[in-house]
Amino acid sequence: MSDDPLAACRGITVRFGGVTAITDLSIEVRRGEVLGIAGPNGAGKTTLFNVMSGHVKPASGEVLFKGRSISGLPPHKVFQRGLARTFQLADVISEQTFYANVLVGAHFARDTGLRSMGSFSSDSYRRADEAVERFGLGARRSALGGTASLFERKMIMLASAMAQAPDLLLLDEPVGGLNEDQADALLGKVQQIARDGTTVVVIEHVMRVLTTVAQRLVILNRGELLFDGDPAAAREDDELQRLYFGSAVGG
Repeated sequence: MSDDPLAACRGITVRFGGVTAITDLSIEVRRGEVLGIAGPNGAGKTTLFNVMSGHVKPASGEVLFKGRSISGLPPHKVFQRGLARTFQLADVISEQTFYANVLVGAHFARDTGLRSMGSFSSDSYRRADEAVERFGLGARRSALGGTASLFERKMIMLASAMAQAPDLLLLDEPVGGLNEDQADALLGKVQQIARDGTTVVVIEHVMRVLTTVAQRLVILNRGELLFDGDPAAAREDDELQRLYFGSAVGG
């Protein structure tokens, strides 16, 4: 396995008007790991994901993926390079079936442009079939997305992202709004994704989630790096206890 990071953010700064959301941030994602990202609201966690996935252009800095710069690429090009993500809002296409929602993800992973939407490839169908079964959606594959529960919407979004067999998966608060049993079921899928070889970065507020799945923890505060290391060590850091664990995180 290569020692080079799978992904790296180098000196990322993001500004929205007069507000600086991220300041000169550098983080590496190692191949094969599950990296947790924590921090209070406004810390810059989702903004970092938006930069990595091409949804936000930084004021300065560069994002490298598999040794090549992806800075400036639009989101669908980043997706096709093998970097997939989910969002806090578990949104699906209400008028399309569970299966069709997943098929769109499989399609855009390998095919290009809206002009090809009417002619899905056999590979896209195969990937969608596998993802629907893998994430427990087979019994509801013909149901419309608008009938999906929150848990099902999250699974559809996860299946759609994984239908392309990405090298790197970014998960933004994947268990938000779920009950404990549903959260455990989803985390089980995340752990299986990691065991199958996909590198995972997960944002969460609930420390129990991060200590369950993450091998390394990054904590951001006001757009700057506060901690990078073992999750257990973070729990034992008095300053982190005062600034973060004491008030911002439960569970």
